[in-house]
Amino acid sequence: MKPASSGRRIGKFNSALSTSVLIALMTVALVAQKGPTRPEAIRKFPASETIARPPVKTAFNRTLLETANRPAVMFKPFAMVDPKTNKPIAPTSTITLPNGKKPTAQQYYGELNTLEKWLSEHGYSLHDTRRGTTIKLHEVKLDRTLLDRQINSLPRLPAW
Repeated sequence: MKPASSGRRIGKFNSALSTSVLIALMTVALVAQKGPTRPEAIRKFPASETIARPPVKTAFNRTLLETANRPAVMFKPFAMVDPKTNKPIAPTSTITLPNGKKPTAQQYYGELNTLEKWLSEHGYSLHDTRRGTTIKLHEVKLDRTLLDRQINSLPRLPAW
């Protein structure tokens, strides 16, 4: 067996040294935090306790929307039942959701009933809405006559 040339040994040493330095720098970059954490970036509750992502605050001009005014409907909470068997379950039981998350029945039905209560205040209900039906709460205000004039002023394309 031939001894390795000194150039080859130096190349391997440089490669190993640069890899070690790179790993050390990556570790420092992951651990080091620059400045204090912004208050809004701190999680208010553990990730394991939420089903949905936390809301993001945004500014929006609500005068640009038309709100559908419907009379409120009576709030009827969802019973705490297993979605697969439709049999009553304990509040501490875990439910497996289609996305793989496993909240307790109390947490899941608590959030579902909160949504149902809000919808019932606005005239809708998940109880009588068929799956896949769109619930239109707001619509963007448009000047329909102006939009129609703009559409009619466009050049016509020849028929194929």
